[in-house]
Amino acid sequence: MVEASESPACSPESPPASPARTAVVLGVLALQGAFEEHQKLFDRLQRPNVRVVQVRTPSELSSCSALVIPGGESTTLRIIAQADNGAMMEALKQFVHADKKPVWGTCAGAILLSSEVISGQDVPRNGEREPARDKYGEFLGGVDVRTSRNFFGRQKDSFEAPLVGCGAYADIASGFNAVCIRAPAILQPLSDDVEVIAHLPPAAADPSSPKATSDKPVIAAASQGHLFITIFHPELTEDARFHAFFLDKFVLPRTGGAAPR
Repeated sequence: MVEASESPACSPESPPASPARTAVVLGVLALQGAFEEHQKLFDRLQRPNVRVVQVRTPSELSSCSALVIPGGESTTLRIIAQADNGAMMEALKQFVHADKKPVWGTCAGAILLSSEVISGQDVPRNGEREPARDKYGEFLGGVDVRTSRNFFGRQKDSFEAPLVGCGAYADIASGFNAVCIRAPAILQPLSDDVEVIAHLPPAAADPSSPKATSDKPVIAAASQGHLFITIFHPELTEDARFHAFFLDKFVLPRTGGAAPR
C-alpha cells in the first residue's frame, strides 16, 4: 500500500498564504500644471503595489486611493474644476473632507488645500480668520494654515534654496533643493494639529526683492492628518525623496500597505 504524501502546503508548520495585496491607485490631478513631472518621479520609485494615473474627471477620481494636486496656477485650477456646475470641485471636496483620503498639494496645490489664503504679506490686522474664498469661489481647504499667494513676488522673483528639515524630518528634508516658482508661503499654523516638516532659511529669496524674507524662516512643508502641502516644486528636480515620503507616511499606511522598513 502506497502512503499518500503530505502536501507541504497543508503542513501545520507552514504559514498561511498571504492574501494578494491590492494595488494602490495614486491619482495626479491633470487639469493644469506639472502633472506629468509628478507621474514620472513616482514611476521612477518603481513601487510594485502603486499604480499612478492622471485624473481629469470625478469618475476617475473616485477610483483613486490618494491624490496629488500639482503646481500650476491656483486660480486656473479652480476655474477648470468648477466647470460643469462645479462637478470636479465637489468631487475634490468629497475626496478631501468626507472620504479623508491622502492628498498632497504642491505650490498651487498647497494654496488650494490651505484653510486661509491671503495675498502678499499683509496679515489680517484684526487677527481674525479670513475664509479661503475670492471672486473665483472657494478653495478646498483642509490644512489649518494661513498661506500667502505670490509671497515672494512674480515669475522673475522665482528662486531655488535648500530646505531645513524640522525635528524628526531633518534627514528627509534638509538640503533638498526647493524650486520656488511664483511660490506661496505658509505664514503660520492656525491649529496645534498642523505639523511643520520643513522651512526655507531666512533671506532664501533674492535679498533685493521687496518680498524677501530677511528676518525669519518661511514654512515650506506642513501636514495635518491625511493632508500634506509643500510650497515648492519637488517634481521639477531629480530628487524623489518627497514623493517617497508621501507614499510611505501618508498613502501606504492608510491604504492597507506598509512603508518599507
